[in-house]
Amino acid sequence: MTYKQTSDYFENLCKFKLVGHSDDQKKFMRINIDDIIDNSAKFKLGFPAVLLELPENKLSGETDDSAFKNRYVALTFLSKVPPQDKTRELEVYDEMETLGLKFMAKVNHDYKNFADRKIHSFSFNDVRWFKIGPVADNLYGQRFEFPIGFVAKEFRIYNANDWT
Repeated sequence: MTYKQTSDYFENLCKFKLVGHSDDQKKFMRINIDDIIDNSAKFKLGFPAVLLELPENKLSGETDDSAFKNRYVALTFLSKVPPQDKTRELEVYDEMETLGLKFMAKVNHDYKNFADRKIHSFSFNDVRWFKIGPVADNLYGQRFEFPIGFVAKEFRIYNANDWT
């Protein structure tokens, strides 16, 4: 899966009713984490918002035949909280955790769907998340980190002509 395919996959998940992302109601964005803090006001996202950081990568596997590219994805789920509303702050942490776990359930489902497999490696044991907030304009939520894997075709095929 390329970076674009990874981004497209998570953007399409945001189009379901849980988030409601559309061309008219933007609720998904691919970002660098510094963008949240430095430029949040210009994004004009609806809430809940889902932010995807392009993944870091690691090659893994026990043998050449089982080599995988693991992409370490970070999804941040955010919502706006009125200033000084400590009760709403705690509610948003719970709501964004629930939304993140629903995303993890969908990724797990897509991993187990052998008929139309979009994810080739996923373990819910590797999912971790952290509370976020307040950031930017009083945004709170959860940041989920997890690896998703894909067959490392480029690694498996050695071509001597590449090295002449």
